[in-house]
Amino acid sequence: MSSQTCPSPDRTTAQEQTAQRLAIPGMLAGALHAHQAGRLDEAKQLYLKILAIDVRQADCLHLLGMAEYQAGRAEIAVKMIHRAIAVDGKQADYHSNLGLVLRDLGKLDEAVTEFRQALELQLDKSPDNNRACAAVLSNLSDVLRLQDKVEEAKVCVELALNLDPFHPEAHINLGNLLQGQGNPEGALSSYERALALRPDYAEAYNNLGNILRKMGRVDEALAHYERALALKPDCIEAQWNRSMMQQL
Repeated sequence: MSSQTCPSPDRTTAQEQTAQRLAIPGMLAGALHAHQAGRLDEAKQLYLKILAIDVRQADCLHLLGMAEYQAGRAEIAVKMIHRAIAVDGKQADYHSNLGLVLRDLGKLDEAVTEFRQALELQLDKSPDNNRACAAVLSNLSDVLRLQDKVEEAKVCVELALNLDPFHPEAHINLGNLLQGQGNPEGALSSYERALALRPDYAEAYNNLGNILRKMGRVDEALAHYERALALKPDCIEAQWNRSMMQQL
């Protein structure tokens, strides 16, 4: 009587593991699609499934961190992105996004460190990628402004705009600097430039409303707050500004 050879349990497990790892790029693409569509819970579950296969999947750790950040869980986001950097510390966008989260947590010194690291890595990797370098410089400028390092901040934002004159965030950050220096006309021009580049930029409408209010153009200011909230209903600053204006 002939005997059948049973597959080795170890070999089957190894084959399954290989198949799972080969499936990771497709799973990651699906998770990223859900993430970009705003389906954060779905994306998070897919990211966790990938990490169950490979706990050291750096892109997945980074993207999970960003999903947590967008869901309002910044502390968890920091942990996830730190884990991604521990696996692969040479990715500029990991450091840049960690800087954004740290800025929002008020950890400004740490944010500056991450932005500087991101800029160094970006320049080493692709020194001609002006848009990416401009984005990092713009964010670094914003944090330096928050630290009252105005001259350093201005140098960074001007460098950003030299690299990419069409970067709306850099125009916003320049406007914020000019506003802080008592130059409302310059700030107004910068915010208007940001809106010309990105007409759906809620924060620009809010900031423009602030300048118009200080210039005594109350009706225009209120209209800009309303526009900001139409674009981004959860914009807390615009909600507050509108409520203050309505009480006048």
